[in-house]
Amino acid sequence: MQALREMARVTKPGGIVAVRDSDYAGFCWWPQLPALDHWLSVYYAAARANGGEPDAGRRLLSWAHAAGLRDVQATSSTWCYATPADRAWWGGKRR
Repeated sequence: MQALREMARVTKPGGIVAVRDSDYAGFCWWPQLPALDHWLSVYYAAARANGGEPDAGRRLLSWAHAAGLRDVQATSSTWCYATPADRAWWGGKRR
């Protein structure tokens, strides 16, 4: 929320503050893979240990209002990595 307050503070009147973040609780995959389940638990622990919020996406609207932003448009999107090439791009394996 502090970051949103600072963004609002330094934005000119009538300017735009744009924010996007993930919500890791919404991540799903098939087939279920123990390695990915483990990765997610490690990510949650590391993010929170560093003061982060892995489920920030669902909180952004309330954080924006708490930061004093009033004309807020909230949207959501979903990514689907259905092809081997998409999964390689997301996972960082380049061919």
